[in-house]
Amino acid sequence: MQKFEKNFHSQHIHFQDISKKHFSMVDNSLENVFEEPVYVNVIREPIARFISHFYYRRFNSGHKTTLYGISDEQIRMNNSTINSCVLNNDPECHADRIWEWGTVPYFCGDGKICATPSYEAFDQAVLSLRRFLFVGVTEDYRNSTLVLEKMIPSYFRGLTNSYDRHYKTALAKTSTSHKELQESPTDDTLKRLKELMKIEIEFYDLVKKRYEHLREYYLDDGNLPMFLLDSVKTLNIDFIGNLKSAKIGR
Repeated sequence: MQKFEKNFHSQHIHFQDISKKHFSMVDNSLENVFEEPVYVNVIREPIARFISHFYYRRFNSGHKTTLYGISDEQIRMNNSTINSCVLNNDPECHADRIWEWGTVPYFCGDGKICATPSYEAFDQAVLSLRRFLFVGVTEDYRNSTLVLEKMIPSYFRGLTNSYDRHYKTALAKTSTSHKELQESPTDDTLKRLKELMKIEIEFYDLVKKRYEHLREYYLDDGNLPMFLLDSVKTLNIDFIGNLKSAKIGR
């Protein structure tokens, strides 16, 4: 049987199933070649992510890209704020446009149902989520790195120390500039965004709760829920022994 070195792959594409089951359906000879992949990710609260992306394109993006038929240069020339965009229902802030850059489509995949807001897409995203050993949240990034270190020490040992060393430098490179020119969202804008991003928010809340269970188990000696224990046991990975003493709780 052909041997493959362990490797880490990071790519901004919609979720792709590269499991044994998937490859064996394509070519039976591949069934025993690949080890099961381990999926990990980190996501951000949807409304904060959208507002950040809205202003990033105006003040930070130097690439001459086109999104929704609107170039970055056109957007920088446009003095619209997040409030005017959302409340005036500008094309950039339509529900379908917001969805395209959301988290649910990423986890849902490339199927037709993933292209537009729907609970069918949500359900598919939840099914894909079960393939992920870990999904953290950027709002609790440092603890997310700590959990990853404990879950997969062979890959992530030292991750938190690295994060502590490089955090300020990375933040300076990725933070949106000209914050003094960015109008904060009003209550009406936030209310409208919650309506437009209802499915996104529900998915984020689900992911966050899942993450909090893992954080409690690994960092606070809490209980690991049965649904997470069953999900993890389906993965053929070398640290499964660390879970055998898991206390079944909530």
